[in-house]
Amino acid sequence: TQLISLQLISIDHREKVMFGILGKCMLVFGVGILELWAGIPAGLAVELNLFLSGFFAALGSIFSVVIVLVVGAPLRNWLLRLRKTKVENRESKIQKIWGKYGVAGLGLLSSILVGAHFGAAFAVAVGAPPKKIMFWFSMGIIFWSIVAICIASAGLSFYQK
Repeated sequence: TQLISLQLISIDHREKVMFGILGKCMLVFGVGILELWAGIPAGLAVELNLFLSGFFAALGSIFSVVIVLVVGAPLRNWLLRLRKTKVENRESKIQKIWGKYGVAGLGLLSSILVGAHFGAAFAVAVGAPPKKIMFWFSMGIIFWSIVAICIASAGLSFYQK
C-alpha cells in the first residue's frame, strides 16, 4: 500500500507541475496576443523558462495577426462602404513604412513600432494579400522574439553574476 500511495503522490505532483506549466504558457500566449514585448517578461515573472516565454509570446502575437486577417477583410469592406470622408494628407509612421518597404517592411518592423496586430490591420486596410501579410508578419514576430530572448538571456546572465 505504501508503494501505491507513493505512486499516487508522484502522479499528483506531475499533474500539478504540468498544469502549472500549461497555465503559465497559456498566460504568456494570452499576453502575447495583446503585445509581444509584454509576453516574455510576463513569462519570466511567473518563472517560465525563457525559451518557452519567447515561444508562447510569439505564438500569441502570430495568433493576433491571424485574428486580424480573419476579421479584417470583411471589416475593411464594411468600413469602405460606410466611409464618407476623405483621409487626411498627413502620413503616419506606419504609412511611411508602407510606402517605402511594402508588406515585407511593415511585417518586419511593426512589432517594434506599433505592434503586429495594428500593423496587420493597416496591411489589411490597404488591401495587401493575406498570405504575404501572414508570412512577413510571422517572420517579423519570430525575428523580434529571438532578439528579445537574446537580450533577456544576456541581461539574466549579467544579473546572476
